[in-house]
Amino acid sequence: MLVNFDISPGNTIKKAWIEGANMYMGKTPVIIEQLGPDKINQGITFLGSCSQPDMEWLLFVEIENQAGKTEVYSATFNTKLD
Repeated sequence: MLVNFDISPGNTIKKAWIEGANMYMGKTPVIIEQLGPDKINQGITFLGSCSQPDMEWLLFVEIENQAGKTEVYSATFNTKLD
């Protein structure tokens, strides 16, 4: 799975990971690659398989700003087995 991150200039993604929300399966790392000087970052990860046909996930992104302060942001998304 590919994820694109568009962050403000001066901010840096320190790390990112995914966790299952409705079934905890540990932390799955997101490997971050900067695609150029315009601060577009791309992450690649693999989601684990599970016994639930509908899965809710949490994406966490740790970002450091210009002042050196680190904050963690999160987003949810779903996958569905047909």
